[in-house]
Amino acid sequence: MAHSKKMLSEHIAVGQANFIRSTPALIRRMTIYAVKYFKQENFRNQGKDVNPAGRWAPRKKFKKTRRPVLISEGYGAQSGKMRRSIIGKARGVEGVVSSNVSYMQYHQKGTPKMVQRKVLGQSPVLDKVFDKMILKQIVKSYEKAL
Repeated sequence: MAHSKKMLSEHIAVGQANFIRSTPALIRRMTIYAVKYFKQENFRNQGKDVNPAGRWAPRKKFKKTRRPVLISEGYGAQSGKMRRSIIGKARGVEGVVSSNVSYMQYHQKGTPKMVQRKVLGQSPVLDKVFDKMILKQIVKSYEKAL
């Protein structure tokens, strides 16, 4: 019995070591996924996922376009610079998604004259995806230990 407990604790230790070694690669994959999500899905669903109030506020009435807010496709579209500027950096156990476009801050926070239209932020959808990615990596790490 003592021998099996020792083997089990060795397997656990190896599984933990495997997971720790695999964490930087996992963080890189998660960061890449988040960048793709914010560039594609968050613009497609008009910020619904990261805005507490729901979708981005509609345009002011004087705009004569039916194009969705902050979308860079079709007639009368903006440049798409903000969407393209979303980047991710992963180093060790930290991943960061950001933008280097100066006016992104005004969309993120809003101003006295402009309503907030968050592009980046905490996402329940990404949280669920990340939970699955992490769990899959934990299982894989411990399976290797057996």
